[in-house]
Amino acid sequence: MGASVSQGLDARIVVRRSEDFTLQLDLFIPPGRTVALLGPNGAGKSTAVAALAGLLPLDSGRIELSGRVLDDPVAGIFVPPESRRVGVVFQDALLFPHMTVLENVAFGLRALGVGRHEARGRAREWLGRLGLEGLDVRRPGELSGGQAQRVGLARALAPEPGILLMDEPLSALDVTRRAEIRRVLTEHLTDFPGPRLVITHDPAEAFQLADEIHLLEGGVVTQVGSADDIRLTPRTAYAADLGGSNFFVGTARQGQVEIQGFTVAVADREIQGPVRVSIPPAAVSVHRDRPGGSPRNRWRTTLERVEDDGLRARLLTGPPLPLMIQVTPEALRELELRTGAEVWVSVKASEVRVERRFDAGRA
Repeated sequence: MGASVSQGLDARIVVRRSEDFTLQLDLFIPPGRTVALLGPNGAGKSTAVAALAGLLPLDSGRIELSGRVLDDPVAGIFVPPESRRVGVVFQDALLFPHMTVLENVAFGLRALGVGRHEARGRAREWLGRLGLEGLDVRRPGELSGGQAQRVGLARALAPEPGILLMDEPLSALDVTRRAEIRRVLTEHLTDFPGPRLVITHDPAEAFQLADEIHLLEGGVVTQVGSADDIRLTPRTAYAADLGGSNFFVGTARQGQVEIQGFTVAVADREIQGPVRVSIPPAAVSVHRDRPGGSPRNRWRTTLERVEDDGLRARLLTGPPLPLMIQVTPEALRELELRTGAEVWVSVKASEVRVERRFDAGRA
């Protein structure tokens, strides 16, 4: 927990879901900042949302929002969901089907004791801000997916919550609507003064919406940083996959790293011991014959897979060091690259990114 934090979210969340899984998550989000909790299915993202919203009590830890303690098992404090002032936007909107659009947006205000007339007036204001004029009397079943998600956002924002949680806000939409709602979220997140948390498994969503990204794997945070941090210096195989990088662990010594019995030259001669290694796909060159020039890393291999979507081509090589490589479709044709072809690959030592591993017991 941070010291004397009177604004924003300061949380230490520990929730045991089973003998095999415990969520252990530290989150500090100052006002006006957007953090994404990005992870694969089963990482603990939904558990985090439930704990922050008050749907699931902590086993240990503490949740403090704008100086107010919401959950502290040791102190015997637990604020129920309806009293937390937490706005949640769910992936499928979860609108009340028996209510009109206007009633849905006014619901949170009415629950806080706001009078019917004022609640409806403020709900209409939010519908106008989100481009939903004229939909007041419709039922959720009469809305498109994009419209329903906008109504869900209006309902979350109307009560002026202390924090905005967005739980997979775009996953239920088609590609066209997803781009539209991502734009709407980007616009309105900027205007929301409190802390914001985006829960997602989609890296594009996290990279576009968030100022800072927390990668959650197996109930623990494995990396925190900006989109560029994760793309350029991934700390786990999952992070490397997100950024489209090749990720390995190895042992460094005097400018060389041994990876899976294969040695790769690196520019940093000072780094020693267990390291993480990432190689961007675009940093790898492909040749039909042994290359000359300056690259210190070159070896012969076989193409195990070739993918071409017309805009860019991806190659997967075999031993001694499997790599995902990105080339242009023109290079694919000129070099006659196809599955099973024998090629040479080369990588400059300066393009091999190396970072010390302080968690040598884990990959």
